[in-house]
Amino acid sequence: MKKIHLLLSFIFFISFVLKSQTISQVDRVYGISKFWQEANYNFAYFENLKNTNFDTLYKYYLSKVIAETNDYEYYRLLQRFCAELKDGHTEVFLPKYLQDNLFFPKIKIERIQNDIYIVNVGTSYAKLIPRGCKILKVNDISVIEYLNQNVYPYLTDPDYIIKSLGAESLLTVIKGSDLNITIEKPNLIQEKIKIFTFGFPEGWYYAESPKSNYKLLEFKQLENNIGYVAINSFMDPSVVKEFIELLPKLYKQNGLIIDLRHNGGGNSSNGDEIIKYLTNKPYFFEVQSSTRKHIASYKATGALGDSAYANWLGVGIWHNNPYIDYYYGNAWEMEQNNKIKNNVHNKKLLMPLVVLIGNNTASAAENFLIGLDYLKRATFIGQKTAGSTGMPICFDLPNGGWFRICTCKSTYPDGRKFVGVGIKPDIAIEPDLDYYLSESDIILNKGIEYLKSQLNISRN
Repeated sequence: MKKIHLLLSFIFFISFVLKSQTISQVDRVYGISKFWQEANYNFAYFENLKNTNFDTLYKYYLSKVIAETNDYEYYRLLQRFCAELKDGHTEVFLPKYLQDNLFFPKIKIERIQNDIYIVNVGTSYAKLIPRGCKILKVNDISVIEYLNQNVYPYLTDPDYIIKSLGAESLLTVIKGSDLNITIEKPNLIQEKIKIFTFGFPEGWYYAESPKSNYKLLEFKQLENNIGYVAINSFMDPSVVKEFIELLPKLYKQNGLIIDLRHNGGGNSSNGDEIIKYLTNKPYFFEVQSSTRKHIASYKATGALGDSAYANWLGVGIWHNNPYIDYYYGNAWEMEQNNKIKNNVHNKKLLMPLVVLIGNNTASAAENFLIGLDYLKRATFIGQKTAGSTGMPICFDLPNGGWFRICTCKSTYPDGRKFVGVGIKPDIAIEPDLDYYLSESDIILNKGIEYLKSQLNISRN
């Protein structure tokens, strides 16, 4: 009885915290205005707003923010405003006290075309929800409609990533909320299931595939003298040191697989250092980046090229005004530091190379792929990458939240676009239900198969 009382008290407390309003109206207005201001000055991809004016969006969300009644919904509005920019490096993050009061049921969900499947569950759901069943409804709303209303509008990634990965957060709710799903089991029987929105940490009931221990770097010796190296982040500079320590083993390999499917990025210079060991070329090019420029006096001069402003001043329009782009916030400076000199003189790893990629391959990991693409050094296998990189600038929001804005527009060295569209694999594998339910790693197996074919060709 005491445990039930404590649980009910806990749920009441969570409900009270999330329904209360601790952020003043002044701070709410300041927060959204700060985001609008910094995006106006720094955001690199206003081209993503095809048919909408950013100032118009600001005024719309400002009216919502002024009228909002609780902190959580205020931050949801900020996230939705931010999501209009459709950029994975431009995000709003909740304060800790709000983040801590969200619940993530131990139910792994994947979207396969237009169907939503449960591919793994925690131990507490193992007897209740069969693996491989389809979700038909959430809280009696069709699952796609629920996603379109309650999940997708708050995600900042490109549309194809939102559709691919957005379903993973389908059942994320406030602790203690009512939540149920209607599922269709593999035997086609439908059943409504209540989802518990509080509880304790638990493990997955079924083995996860593809597997990763999420260490900075992993090495495995595969068949036919094929080496496997998973690089799971470029954030920590020690990843370069760990890679160099592996060289004696890697030199012995006939073929090499580098797995970047769990690599969300980090520091591009760490990836560049590793590339230097994969080529004997004297240099290579990484992403080409550019950033917007703001010079107040140039903006003032550029205004004379705007007909409305010139008429208001009563002066003639300055045609072919060289500063007009400053007035419209469209002056750019191209960075010139993307030529990377190869100053590594050690023995190089020149064997056939495969790189495994996926929707979670992002940022500095994509920059790594751009360098390899320039060198024509590797075969990419898997799914399209996240299509998001750049140098974000960060700012505080009320009560401990924060946001970041992408400041760099990045392309291939020759100008081809990959932000917003992803880097395509040379050999594409789109996972189906069997992929998620299999204990084998289908994409890794394809990499091994491809390298075997290359090694056989090289011996003939």
